[in-house]
Amino acid sequence: MGFSAFLLYVVAVLSAVLFRRGQLRWRRLRSRPVLTFAQVAAARPGTKVIVTGRTGNGRLGYGPFSGEPCVWYQIVRRATREISSEATETTETVEQEWGDRHLYTDDGDAPTRIPVTVTLGRQSLLASRSPMIRQSVADRDGGTRPGKSITYRLHEYVVVADRPVTVAGVVRRRGAEPELARDDWTDGTVVGAEPSELSTRYAGFQRWSFGISLLSAVLAVLLTIAAVG
Repeated sequence: MGFSAFLLYVVAVLSAVLFRRGQLRWRRLRSRPVLTFAQVAAARPGTKVIVTGRTGNGRLGYGPFSGEPCVWYQIVRRATREISSEATETTETVEQEWGDRHLYTDDGDAPTRIPVTVTLGRQSLLASRSPMIRQSVADRDGGTRPGKSITYRLHEYVVVADRPVTVAGVVRRRGAEPELARDDWTDGTVVGAEPSELSTRYAGFQRWSFGISLLSAVLAVLLTIAAVG
């Protein structure tokens, strides 16, 4: 088997994996109810839901590194420690956090806002769209520790004001108040896409990944036959 055929087989397998992953994710998402904020407040903890709303439009701040206007920002320091020549260990520490990462509604029912956890807000539902909490600066040099095999990198995350957001998450409780959290790999957020649009987007992605997988496999087989012949 030539290198080109091998590469095409790899592309075919990876595309098939993406197709299956997208299929499983959408199958789980479409089984979830789309709830209002009042229904989320009444839901039992652990209920998987889809909710739509908008990010806050109150007091604006600015990302410390990017200078981008936002209603919330967070600075994360990632420390990568070299354990051996073949292994590293990475830990995260929140250096700064400010602002408002609630989802808001104006439908008139209480509550009018629900907090979204950082781990959920940073996860995107669509590769082509930003999540609610977007990374605005990545891999800024955070220095090293003298005498230690540790490298620090700084990352900035922001929530931009007054953006429509769809959230797929699980209901948790912070005291008496509900919050939306991440439970598994299917959960996430997306800016500017309604729940009805997710179906179209996932269907298009599945057609694309299946087509790439099939075409790559066919070409790999033809190249292998040609090489043998």
